[in-house]
Amino acid sequence: FMRNPEVLLVDEPFVGLDPHSIRLIHNMLKEKAATGTTILLTTHILAFAESLADRIGIIFQGKLIASGSLQELKSQNSGSGSLEDLFLSLTSGKDN
Repeated sequence: FMRNPEVLLVDEPFVGLDPHSIRLIHNMLKEKAATGTTILLTTHILAFAESLADRIGIIFQGKLIASGSLQELKSQNSGSGSLEDLFLSLTSGKDN
């Protein structure tokens, strides 16, 4: 990153990348977050969202259906499992 922005908007940063590049971008985002940069990340790769995010918003069919920390979302729903498990639980049977 050339500058040190307060907020970084990142849309689907891992699409089309090889595993080495994915790890590089993932580590760069973690470093930016650790220095206090706010990162708004959109991704369909929920494992990366789970490892990077302090707060998560789940959007389904254009609507925000859940938001909070991973722990908050888990406690409000199934109580355990991964973010992917939570997403599937929240969206199954909803005209998908």
